Amino acid sequence: MEKVIEAIKNNLTTDLLAKTWLSRNAVQNMAGHCYHASCVLQNYYPELELHRAVDDEGEYHWFCKSKDDFIDITEEQYTARGLIPPWHKGKKTARLGWAYPKKVEKLHERVERELSGNKTTLEVFYE
Repeated sequence: MEKVIEAIKNNLTTDLLAKTWLSRNAVQNMAGHCYHASCVLQNYYPELELHRAVDDEGEYHWFCKSKDDFIDITEEQYTARGLIPPWHKGKKTARLGWAYPKKVEKLHERVERELSGNKTTLEVFYE
């Protein structure tokens, strides 16, 4: 699981974010990526449950839960500011619709390329 999480983190870029998250992401680079990062992790590990909680700032935060643990790829958006992620307020939830599945698919494709040893989308772009 560590390799998958590392590949997900390596491929979180601002093109995956809604415009409303760009300023927060400039301060902490994990901000705004919790939904698509958690969904891609769940693609690799379907036994994980997708959870969502409202944080102290009134924003939804997404993460995965195994039988015994929370798995939060973007927890640094809280811990880097000395805050505790809202895991214990979370509830199991379904995936979103609208444009979100496209972002999840885009990130998943990047992660697949990295895990297979091929160049990532970003490396190909900057060649």
